[in-house]
Amino acid sequence: MHRTRIKICGITRPEDAAAAVDAGADAIGMILHANAPRMISAAIANEIIDEVPDEVDVVGVFVDAPPDLIVQMADDLELDQVQLHGNEPPQIVESLAGLTIVKAIRGQSGFDNELARWRDVLGIRALLLETGRGAHAGGNGIESDWDALAALLSGPNPIDRRALIVAGGLRADNVANVIRRLQPWSVDVSSGVETSIGIKSIAKMRAFCDAVRTTDHII
Repeated sequence: MHRTRIKICGITRPEDAAAAVDAGADAIGMILHANAPRMISAAIANEIIDEVPDEVDVVGVFVDAPPDLIVQMADDLELDQVQLHGNEPPQIVESLAGLTIVKAIRGQSGFDNELARWRDVLGIRALLLETGRGAHAGGNGIESDWDALAALLSGPNPIDRRALIVAGGLRADNVANVIRRLQPWSVDVSSGVETSIGIKSIAKMRAFCDAVRTTDHII
């Protein structure tokens, strides 16, 4: 059976982390360095991490952060994964040796150029793809162009689904169609499970996770 991992990102409160875990999330994401409304301090991050059991991954999201800062925060917070969500060059991976890295690619004008730079970089666990509209690096609630993402899974040099994370306007009412079509390794949701920016809804998180698991059982 295909099993899609679920990451609930943009966690800003310990109680939301606990609720995300209870709903069935495989990973929680925290914005640690970005010009973004969901960014939190290291102190709040530590409080959130206290609510997350070992079997759930803790992901720190960084946007164009200095490599030494990423390494220091990853070490201090004992992050399971580091997500690079800016315009970082592939060479940054050399400075982050030993960390599990996810690179987000926003295809605002097509994915070809960025994919050519990143898809064969050693040391990348997965590529997170979204079509990238909106004011912020993520969490804008604008649905991705799933046709464009589906096109990357066919052709002579397709994206490996086992290293594919999809994001962009995911909600409980559309995630099933996205999984059936793309069968990614993981889905990433933030605004689609919120009541307001940075405040998660227990009901929406449960509905989202239930939709993912139900879909996994039928594909």
